[in-house]
Amino acid sequence: MGRFSKIKINSFMKTKTKKDWIRDPLLTFDYKGKYGEEMDPEVVDLCNAMNSLPGIETFNSCCGHGKNPFHIWFEVDPNKDPRLQGLFFLTRCVDHRYWAFGHIWRIELSVGDMYDHADQILPTHYLLTSGKTKGELAYDQAKSLVKNMEEHLNHKSFFNGFDLELKKFKIPRPPISIGPIITISTFKDLQIGDTFYCYGDTHLNYNYPKYCQCTKVDSKTGQEVDGIRFGMDDEDEVQVKKLDSDQCFPPT
Repeated sequence: MGRFSKIKINSFMKTKTKKDWIRDPLLTFDYKGKYGEEMDPEVVDLCNAMNSLPGIETFNSCCGHGKNPFHIWFEVDPNKDPRLQGLFFLTRCVDHRYWAFGHIWRIELSVGDMYDHADQILPTHYLLTSGKTKGELAYDQAKSLVKNMEEHLNHKSFFNGFDLELKKFKIPRPPISIGPIITISTFKDLQIGDTFYCYGDTHLNYNYPKYCQCTKVDSKTGQEVDGIRFGMDDEDEVQVKKLDSDQCFPPT
């Protein structure tokens, strides 16, 4: 039968109705970068979408004001995104099977010559390019790619099927009317047993973001009040708040 014979079909392939796989309300990317004045404005929206993905950071982007194809250089930080969810998400959205212009655009690899011993990330760089396409046609295709990325962002079953963590993506957070924020901290700054608040594990347990009271179990694990455990990274932001209720609840 071969080594792949027991792989089960991902849940998103079994979805039958739009209600099952579309988020309500729809989510958008929230990153709004401060780029240099020389940056071509036509690439900004796509760069913002890419920088909203876990672990991805663009560092050199241009299209020659329409005279050249799109060239967006970016890096992937495995310290911020150990599972490379952001890179997977972007690659999926550029793939020709899931995007009309995936046979034109591509992601290329290159290697740098400088190595930072502090973060121990090897200098592998990535390039998203529109191939030979440029000008208005490339602009339209870039807009199409952003739209495709937003559609994938709102595909619940896609996130479920690959265990993607919505909390890792930079998206607008709903307003929360639960009293004043005492402090915003990172997970590593909490002590074992400390109480904190963050958005619930949407991709596994909820159909929309829920704000939950949690406890730090160990250096890599948090636990909601109802017993659900979830992984946390050192730099994940958490909030310390005072609540009258100790239950998870949807934001208002």
